[in-house]
Parts: sequence; structure tokens; C-alpha cells
Amino acid sequence: MNQNEFLDLIADELLIAPNSVTLETEFRQIPTWTSLNSLLVISKIHEVTGIMVSAKFIAESNTLSDIYKLVQHS
Repeated sequence: MNQNEFLDLIADELLIAPNSVTLETEFRQIPTWTSLNSLLVISKIHEVTGIMVSAKFIAESNTLSDIYKLVQHS
């Protein structure tokens, strides 16, 4: 999954414009980010890539880049 595909996935799951987020975006600052949406993002990443991102990892992360790096290195 490349960077643009990742950001599109995030935007799609959070119902926001794709160009409104970058890897530097602090995802908790996204108005539609909730704990439920974080689970939807985890599920979608797993569905698309087969990579399971843990809720604990999300809780310990700050930016979309943190999540993207995990997806890229798994």
C-alpha cells in the first residue's frame, strides 16, 4: 500500500476529503476520529493489507505516519 492509498483509506473510513490529511496529521485532531472509527480503520487496514494493527499501537501513536510506518514494515 503506497502513501496515497493509505491516506485515501483513512479519509474514506473517516468520511473526510482525501486532501484534508497528510502523514503528519495528528489523527486525534480529525473531527470524525473516534474510538469506534479507529476500530473501523484497523479493520479496513487488515482487510486491504492483511496486516493487523493493534488498538494498543493506535493508542500509543500520534500521527498517521506512525500507523503508515507500521503498515509498511509489517
